[in-house]
Amino acid sequence: MFVPTAIHIRHVLIYLFLSHTTMKDSETFLKNVYNTHAPHYNTIRNWFHRFEKDDFSLDEKDRSGRPRELDLDKLKHALQSDPF
Repeated sequence: MFVPTAIHIRHVLIYLFLSHTTMKDSETFLKNVYNTHAPHYNTIRNWFHRFEKDDFSLDEKDRSGRPRELDLDKLKHALQSDPF
């Protein structure tokens, strides 16, 4: 069974957006095609809003908040600078 990647879904979303398909109709279409692998409506809405701003890059934007990975060099430096 074909499992779409995030990039594949984003390409389809650009196509649907440029075809003037509504967000709700896009959601229905994606659910019919990809079943459980279809993106949530909020994801579709977020991407359509980006496209409306002429931002068609498929890369995810940097997010603020907790980093995904721990940088061991930074941790070692912090502990050596202030061990207590």
